[in-house]
Amino acid sequence: MSASKSRVDRAFLWYEQHHYGQAEAELRLALVDDPQHTVACALLALCLMHLKHYGEATDAAHRAIRLDPTLPFGFYALAHVLNARHRLPDAEAAIAQAIRLDSGRVEFFSLQSAIEFDRGNWDAALAAAEQGLQCHGDHLGCTNLRAMSLVKLNRAQEAMDSIQQALTRYPDNASVYANHGWLLLAQARPVEAMHAFREALRLDPHLKWARQGVIQAFKARKPLYQWMLRYFLWMSQLSLRTKWLIVGMGWLAAQLLGPFLWFYLLFVFLTWVADPVATLLLRLDRYGRLVLSEREIRASNWVAGLLGVALASLSVGLWLQTPIMLINSFVWGMLIVPVSAIFHCAEGGPRRTMTLYTVVLAAIGLSGLAIAIVQGLGIVASSILLIFLLGAFISGILANVLLQQQPQV
Repeated sequence: MSASKSRVDRAFLWYEQHHYGQAEAELRLALVDDPQHTVACALLALCLMHLKHYGEATDAAHRAIRLDPTLPFGFYALAHVLNARHRLPDAEAAIAQAIRLDSGRVEFFSLQSAIEFDRGNWDAALAAAEQGLQCHGDHLGCTNLRAMSLVKLNRAQEAMDSIQQALTRYPDNASVYANHGWLLLAQARPVEAMHAFREALRLDPHLKWARQGVIQAFKARKPLYQWMLRYFLWMSQLSLRTKWLIVGMGWLAAQLLGPFLWFYLLFVFLTWVADPVATLLLRLDRYGRLVLSEREIRASNWVAGLLGVALASLSVGLWLQTPIMLINSFVWGMLIVPVSAIFHCAEGGPRRTMTLYTVVLAAIGLSGLAIAIVQGLGIVASSILLIFLLGAFISGILANVLLQQQPQV
């Protein structure tokens, strides 16, 4: 056995055990022995991807393809890297080429299904997962992706049957329990969902998908949020175009129905503040706070501050019949929407954009409030506050757009 092959074999073992740094070291030594070792280049790309060295990972994958354009593993590695970089159309093209070169590898179909799922192409994700299961009927990745796609396609019973089969085959797999929990949440069964999420975290304490499920199950104990969660999960099944069509039709219907406009605006406002306020309540729960991340705790602190000022101002305003305090409550309360959105946006461009918008919006609202205090609620202050109100509702729309964005790396 050559030295380079021996090192690549050891690197595969390190990689399967998630020791990517050790695998990278072995692969670099293997490439010193044999610079033309294509598999070593492709595996190195995957290791560098997990180590978040995305530029080097992409270069290594392209190098593997240049060395041997007929090697499916090279295109598979490239697809993995591009998927991690959120370059989904390019990733889909790369995995499609890998499948053309070798249509018998279940891992290729699993990755193709994951890419299509991230793109929101639920039918394509389901088709890829089912093709993979034709190659390997018990493949865990394809089984999970099939169930997740069925949920998105509102085929809940088929999804439940698929997950029950997976639980029988993989009773010690955390991701299966997590998917079971999310399906139970979609069926408004938060108590049962909590049990599934807890079992997932027992098997894998670091599984983010399960931890997020625990948070949502905690929140779903509140009747109002349970209805909101069902709405959120239903909306998540729709394409982006369909979501905007529903929002537009709702606005048009509210305009035509006249008096119902305020009910529509109240509903929209509740959809924007339900999650941050529920997170705040979870922050106050002695058990719930244990599952919140540092980012979510910071977000809840901001929401607590804004909500506290808004409620205090509202109480004083109603008690003393002081319009300025009511305006003060309005300004601080509306800022909950953009401030909470900052913490949900992906790092990079989306979060910076939301932060800048929030700072500008806060400046407009506080300047309108200051003018109202000094000069009274005249035309200048009223105009500025109207602009602030419009900006606050636009912030919700902007947040929905930015939440869909995963900046390329």
